Order: sequence, then structure tokens, then C-alpha cells
Amino acid sequence: FSMNQQPKTTQPYHMNRHDEFDFKELWKIICQHKFLIVMLTGLSSLGAYYYAYNLPGIYTARVMIVSHYGSGARRSGLAALAGITTKSSLTLPDEALTRLETRHFLLAHIKEKNLKTILFSDRWNEIEKEWIDKEPSDTESFKLFLSMISVVEDHPRKKDGLTSIHIKWENPKNPNDIVAMANDLVHSMNYHAKSRIILESRKNIKFLENEMDTINFVESKKIIYSLIEGEIKKNVLANTREDLVWRIIDPAYEPIPMPRFTIQIVGVAAIISLILGVFSAFFIEGFYSRKNKVIV
Repeated sequence: FSMNQQPKTTQPYHMNRHDEFDFKELWKIICQHKFLIVMLTGLSSLGAYYYAYNLPGIYTARVMIVSHYGSGARRSGLAALAGITTKSSLTLPDEALTRLETRHFLLAHIKEKNLKTILFSDRWNEIEKEWIDKEPSDTESFKLFLSMISVVEDHPRKKDGLTSIHIKWENPKNPNDIVAMANDLVHSMNYHAKSRIILESRKNIKFLENEMDTINFVESKKIIYSLIEGEIKKNVLANTREDLVWRIIDPAYEPIPMPRFTIQIVGVAAIISLILGVFSAFFIEGFYSRKNKVIV
């Protein structure tokens, strides 16, 4: 190392003009490939519109109901007077909602209301009154109808027994059919609950009357008389109230169509295709630039 040798100094890096980020060049590239960008954006937007337009139409119907029993273990007026309870810790409304999702209840409701031809209208010949191919099975009917039903219990006034039953149907032949479905479903819940209570009450009364003939003690007979009186009250209440379990306070009036979000779908597709079109233009320009350099 020589004392006369001067240390090397670092030369400042001067940016080349070609290394600068030139917006004019970028805009020039976009203008050169504008037909590609416009065509890609236009086709994508048309495809998105076609997709949104052909989305299945989904309709919903909602019926709001209130329980005569309130929530939890509370029971109201006539029900408490009659002493109607269930064998489990569930109240009658809870039991009715549980039965709503059972195969036995839904199939019985489908047969009572003749819903199979409505649920599978695309397979039913209305003129000839016969199935086009073969009749849908009970399993198909149950699964389809169950998938349409939803129970909403998160109402702000749930403590007062308010509940909503929603029926959602995809591509119905007649959207107005779901209005009757929603309202009839509540009527069926009440009807089947009444039938069970009446049948059970009659069995209990018959059993208690038979026990009465075998008992000679006066006090025991008084207890049985009291039990029979309670069963009679239940029977009377079940026979005189149509809305024994659930009372409709806001019936379903008309089907509500679900929004298709056509504008949002087309807008997102247009933005994405525009970005892809611009990047495609840059890629093509870069590819040909490198190819020309290699040739030179």
C-alpha cells in the first residue's frame, strides 16, 4: 500500500433517464392497447351481468308468532288454569318448534296440504294431473321442505314469546305459494299440539275413571276427582282454542324477493377486468420489447 496512492472515492449514482418511472410511457402503452383493455372489460362486464341476471330467484316469507306460554317455564292465563304441561322440561311452544323439524310432522303436513305437487312443480304435469317421470319420494320431500324452513328466535322481545318462522324458496314456479306455506305451518303446529293434548287427556280420564271404581277411600277419590277435573279443563281448552300454542300476530302477506346485487357484481367484474387488461397491455409491450432487443 503506497502512501502516494489516493483512496478510491465512491462516485454518486446518476439515474439513467431510461430508468425513470415515466408516466407518459405508461399512458402511451395503455393507449396503444386500449382496444384490448376495452374489449376485456366489456366482455367481463357482459359476462358478469349475464351471471347476475341468471342467478336463481330466491323468495322468502315470514310469519311472526307469539306464544301463549311466554318463554321458559312461564305459562299464561288459560293454559296455567288448565294445568297444561309437557312430560319434559320443554313448554308446549318449545316442543312444537322441536317437532317442526321432525320427519313425522313435516311429512304429515306435506300430505295434509298436498304440497308435494307444489314443491316439485317442475316434475308435475298440471294438465294430465300426473308425474312426468316418477313421484318424488318422502325423503326428497322432507329434505327439501326442511331446507326451506328456518326459525328465528333472536327477536329483541324473545322474552315475551315472540318468534319468527321464515320460509325461503329458490326458483319457485309461483312465489305466492310460500305465503300460504308459512301461515299453514303455524296452523298445523297448533292443530297437532291440540290433537296430542286431547288424545292424552282422554286416555288419562279413562284411566282415572277405572281407578275410581277400585278405590273405596273417600280421600283417595277426592284426589282422583281433582285429577279428572284438571284433565277436563285441558280437554276444554284444547277444543276451544284454535291457536292453542302459537298465535299469529304478523302473518305472511307477500313473498319478499332476495336482492340480486347485479350492479355490485358487474362493478366488481369491470374493475378486476380493467386491472387485468392494463397488466396484460404492459406484459405484451414488455414481451415484444425484449424480443426486439434479442433480434437486434
